[in-house]
Amino acid sequence: MERKNYIGKVLGLRKLITLHASRFTLYGIKRFTIYDLRSLLRFTLHTLRFTVFFALLFTLYALPVSTLAADKLVVMNGSTNLFKVTDTGNVGIGTTNPGYPLEIIKNQNGATYVRIGNSNNGTSAVQGIYVTNDTNKGVSLQARSTNFSPLYANAGVIRTDSSITNGFVFATGAQAPIRFFIKDIEQVRIDSSGNVGIGTANPSGKLDVNGTIYQSGVPCCADYVFAKDYKLESIEDHAKFMWEKAHLKAIPKARRDANGNEMVEIGGTYQKGIVEELEKAHIYIERLNKKIKDLEAKMKALEEGK
Repeated sequence: MERKNYIGKVLGLRKLITLHASRFTLYGIKRFTIYDLRSLLRFTLHTLRFTVFFALLFTLYALPVSTLAADKLVVMNGSTNLFKVTDTGNVGIGTTNPGYPLEIIKNQNGATYVRIGNSNNGTSAVQGIYVTNDTNKGVSLQARSTNFSPLYANAGVIRTDSSITNGFVFATGAQAPIRFFIKDIEQVRIDSSGNVGIGTANPSGKLDVNGTIYQSGVPCCADYVFAKDYKLESIEDHAKFMWEKAHLKAIPKARRDANGNEMVEIGGTYQKGIVEELEKAHIYIERLNKKIKDLEAKMKALEEGK
């Protein structure tokens, strides 16, 4: 008797069940006959499986428009809302009213993190968050791999794109300081008045440093005045310039900003000039002292010759 596979043919499945023309006749997808009880049981089992599958598929498809009102998707654990997608597309985890494209709320006595990981340690491996503006450029918060090249391997990096021409801004919305810590110890503070403190939490000026400051990269010393070939102007010429110009020759004249505040260069020409004038003054003092000694000796000789 000819074998037929009507269900497999209709559903597009390969050899779902083998049917033979015989004594039982069923009606469904297409009229066919079943040869024996074993074939009937096998057919019943497959029918139940498909019934369950299509019931689940219908339930998932109907979920957004059934008991969830305007919401598109809700995942519950009992009466607790775990995950929700609103009709506006906002996604909430732990909240029923997400006000942002992604909002995560957790009420627990512990850390609440969103983790983005990359187990690769290659020279270009980076993981982080990238936030862009209307030009599709922006700033990224990165964790770079231990072998990242060429810069900042095994480091946390905040970086802006080159097209972000206004740079990076640190800002507080209240009268609160900006603080920088290393090993959980505060190192630098900018207070609400704009004063910067290094090594102090209470800066008393625009820059308040508690510790030693070292400077390099610009000439700060003037030991060249002690060289044998250095042409030191006479004390008379030095004094003439000082009184005519109202400042010492090696120190630039005082400058003021647009508000009338005096501007002083720290380091460079100004600092070197102070050192130069100080060292020249000591040379003048030494020369005057020598002249004084010579005069004293001559006066003593004259007094003894009387």
